[in-house]
Formats: sequence, C-alpha cells, structure tokens
Amino acid sequence: MRDNPSYSKFKYRVSRRRLLRTSLAASTGLLATGGQTAAAEAESGGFIDADPIDARPLDGEEPDWTLYRTAEDTGTDTDMRALKVGVYDEQVGKTFITYMGAEGPAPTYVQEFNHANDKWTPKKQVGDSFDDSHNYPTMVQGDNGRLHVFHGCHNSPLRHATPSASHTVRGEWTDEAIEEAEGASYPMPFVADNGDLYVFYRETYVLGEDPGDEEYDTAYRPLRYVRSTDGGETWTNSVELTGHAGAVNDGRRDNWLNEIYAEQLHHESAGNGNPERVHFTWMISGGLDEDGEHSHGHYLQNVYYAYFTPHNLHWHTADGKDLGQSITPEEMDEHCIVENTLESDKFTRRHSVPFDKWVNVTADGRPILLYCLRAPSGMEPGGTSARSPPGRAPGGRKAISSTTPTPSTAWSASATNRSGTTPAAAIRSISTW
Repeated sequence: MRDNPSYSKFKYRVSRRRLLRTSLAASTGLLATGGQTAAAEAESGGFIDADPIDARPLDGEEPDWTLYRTAEDTGTDTDMRALKVGVYDEQVGKTFITYMGAEGPAPTYVQEFNHANDKWTPKKQVGDSFDDSHNYPTMVQGDNGRLHVFHGCHNSPLRHATPSASHTVRGEWTDEAIEEAEGASYPMPFVADNGDLYVFYRETYVLGEDPGDEEYDTAYRPLRYVRSTDGGETWTNSVELTGHAGAVNDGRRDNWLNEIYAEQLHHESAGNGNPERVHFTWMISGGLDEDGEHSHGHYLQNVYYAYFTPHNLHWHTADGKDLGQSITPEEMDEHCIVENTLESDKFTRRHSVPFDKWVNVTADGRPILLYCLRAPSGMEPGGTSARSPPGRAPGGRKAISSTTPTPSTAWSASATNRSGTTPAAAIRSISTW
C-alpha cells in the first residue's frame, strides 16, 4: 500500500443515487479504493474541481458510485474503527466528511460536496489535539442541521468541534473539550430519535476523586457515554445519569480481562414493533502477561452483543431480556456472548478476535454481526463452517469442507433467528478473504 503513489491522497466515494453510506474505516487515509487515475485539483469560486477517479466495474457491472480524491497529501495512518465519518444532507443536497490529516498534532479536517455541481469545498481544519493515530474524528448531524465532529482523544478528554452555521462546513467553528468524558478513546456518536446527542467511548479509568488526577488505572477500561439534550452545549456522562462506573463492564473480572473494545454501533429508529435501539458488539481485552503482571491489550477474546434503548438508558439481550442500566461481567458472559474464544478448545491465540467487528439489522429488525476469528497459531483451518437457525437444519450445524487450506484469519457472520433468540446458535457462516 505504501508503494502506491496515491497512498497519501485522501479519497472519498459518493453514490450516484446521492444517498451516502459512510461507515468505512479510514485506517490509511483512503475511504474508498479502486481508483486508477490521478485527480486534478483547481481552486474555482471556493470549490475544488476534483475529477472523478476511474472506478473498475464489479463483474462487468456499472458501479453505482463515483470515486473522488478530495485533497492532496492529507491521508494518514490511523487506528480508526468502522464508524461514521460523513453524512448526506438531503435538505441542501450536500455530503459532509471529516478525516484526520498527516501534518501537525492530529489535525481534523472537514469538506463538503455539492451534488448540484459535483464540486468539493477545500479542506478546512476545525480542530487538533496531540500526535496520536487514535485521535481520528467521527461525524453526525443534529436535528437543526448543525454538524458535530468528535475527535482528538486517546485516554484523554473527548473533543467536540461544531460550526456556527447549519447545513454547511463553512464559517466559524468551535473546538472544545468535553470534560465529562475525561479519559475517552474511540468516540461512537449517534443522534437519538428525540434529537439528543450521545457519544459512546472507551473510558480509561482515572484513579482518585480529583478530576485533575493524571494517574490512570489502565487495568479497568469500561464502555461509557455522554449525552447532550441541548444540541451539544452541555453534557452529562453515564456515571452521573445511572450511577454505574461502566455502562458495559460494570465491575471487574478476576482474570484481568477488564478492557472493553466496542468498535462500532448501529442506531435503529423505532419500528417493526421495536422501540428505538442502538446495537453494539464488543470484545474483552487485557489480562496478565507471562510474568503475572497486568498487560494492556495482552489478550483479545470473545464477541458480545447487546442493544441499548435511549428512552430509559437500559441494555437488552438479543431476545429482549432487560439487563438494566449497566452490564456486569457476569451478565456479559451469561446473556450477551456470541463467540466464546476462551473455551478450552478455542483458546489457542492471545488475540483470537481482531478489532474489526460490525453490527447491523435485517429489514425485519434482527441483529447481524460480522466479525473476524483467528485460527490457532501455526495452524491453517481446513475449511469453513456454517450454523443454521434452530429447526432449519438437522443438528443445527453442518461443516463445509474445503480442499484448499484457508488463511489463518476468517470472517464470521452471526444473526439471530426470527424470534430474536440465541445469537450464537442462530446463523454462523465463515468465509475467507
């Protein structure tokens, strides 16, 4: 990838249907690939004439998207998860994007694309923080049309950048720390049906009662969130709202696997007989090293699922069981587990579950997870497997053999059955890349 001359160019794709889906990771500064030609940039009336990059059709079909390079020499390595970095504003016919730049202390940029004339505004810096590949931005748009960019945090206060005007990236922006999220990493924002702003994040727990205490207890990293009911003017964190230290992982495990990594969320408005829900998938990390000392990120294990209901701040299992306003480690393992890699016949690698996991829902509201599993170190699995919903296949599971050894990393998809129960035993198919 680094030998590619377009590696440092930021790219973006826009649907010809003018409906943008932006939940792709920008780990290399490239949000879309497939381009083969260079893009010319020229300033024109406050816009950039960014020529579309040729896109290779898939299996001879015409692609339904156009690939643009929106800024030169801007892309950078990040540790970004699969989170929303852009929104399409149907009211004004524009798409807004955000990304982290390469120059300076983790600068955050925004741009807008006008679908009426196929032009981009020049990149605009709206914030910075400190030099860290984890400080990437995410973006949502409030009910009043104002953009909200959350960025600049890795075990540090979450930053919030927003413009004075609505439906545009132009004009003055403010960039401030949200002190209520003082030890944040990996911001995951969404806008609730009632317009409230939420940002979930991984907290690195601060020792002591003094907010200025800089000593961090890296052994305990729960999932928390902040909420704003006034369009981002003020914020309240989940500890104040619920009284629980962690929204997920409210407590500590004896095995020191007390670090939560939730890489993505999916907001689902009320419908299909369901209330408004926010779907989450996560794994646990941490543990003790060979010397018996706690080691951050030493193990990456298990896959979990639960959904959150904003109207009462409660968590629920796939079959709807109410777990209250927090999830303890015991509840996690009893009710939320999808893939148990700590079982003796599976626990063969320190990092059994990589960071990339996705969650979505079917048209009728059933959650679907996509995650990756690593095979035992030094071994190659001989094939793939699938698990069918109960009652749809004898025994509920069948093996699909393969004549070609698969790579040591394979993707797995899980979904609940129509009654919403047993996500681990419902549908599981593995394919390699």
